[in-house]
Amino acid sequence: MKRYHLAFLAAAAGCLAVSLLLTGCGGKPRVEDEGGDDVVIKPKGKDKGGKEAGKGGGTSGGKQKQPIKVTEAGVIKGKITLEGQKPDLGALTNALKAEMKQDRDYCLSGSPNETSEQEYRIGDNNGVGNVFVWIEPENARETFFEVPEDQIKALPKEVNIDQPHCAFLPHCSVMCTRVTDASGKLKPTDQKLLVHNSAKVTHNTKITGAPPNSEQNVTLPSGGKPKEFNLYPSNEPVTVACSIHPWMKGYIRIFNHPYAAVSVVGKEDKDEAYGTYEIKGVPAGATVRIFAWHEKAGMLGEPKGQSVKLEKESKVDFSMKAPAK
Repeated sequence: MKRYHLAFLAAAAGCLAVSLLLTGCGGKPRVEDEGGDDVVIKPKGKDKGGKEAGKGGGTSGGKQKQPIKVTEAGVIKGKITLEGQKPDLGALTNALKAEMKQDRDYCLSGSPNETSEQEYRIGDNNGVGNVFVWIEPENARETFFEVPEDQIKALPKEVNIDQPHCAFLPHCSVMCTRVTDASGKLKPTDQKLLVHNSAKVTHNTKITGAPPNSEQNVTLPSGGKPKEFNLYPSNEPVTVACSIHPWMKGYIRIFNHPYAAVSVVGKEDKDEAYGTYEIKGVPAGATVRIFAWHEKAGMLGEPKGQSVKLEKESKVDFSMKAPAK
């Protein structure tokens, strides 16, 4: 009887070892990156605003996905428009300036774009800037975007963020650091994030995101070399912050395709381009879901995205309400 009991325990231990090998210690599915890294793709969930997060990239296990090819390249255009009452931008700017204690005089010497509230950029046309817009396959479990080689080569090798005074410029950025290949693996595009410090004061850059983007925290001396960050596609935005000047914040969304944009922040409030966006090179003829996300309002429109059959030129608009405090 004792021998039977020991044999049973050995078999159970073997099953547990296999289970851990397949899932990792955290129990989350792993997808091996072409570079040899194990990339954890975070399941779909809730964003920080409590709304359902979009499907911002990555691959899943199971049967092999089928490619959505770009046989004809199209373009998506649209605008994000504020509905209802505008937030009190003056009060938000005053609150921001009240936070500026460390290096206050230098921070306040920046441009109006750096010394005004960072959460909303709204034009005279009620267009909302700094809204992320992107597409995903209609059935992301079974299909993926097969990105043409010329689109991969056209990607900028560097996405740059600077800190001339005490704000991150640009405030919002999109990246495509990897694409999904025919085998379902994530293939690097060699696109990197470079954070600069052209200010006359020291800054600290803290990158925070959901797995597989682990926290990275570095000090950037004044005028020093830019810091390079390697980021992975993720369902959730990555936050860029400064621990020395805690009011500083920016956002990045990283995808496994280049079909994403940030709505325009006009050079002037009267700029008619304010709040517009354009996504080029999309697969015309494919049915996709389109998403939009704002740092304060969360997901705009349908939480699971709006279903759209892409044409040579498609137009998709979004509306946004400023959340009540």
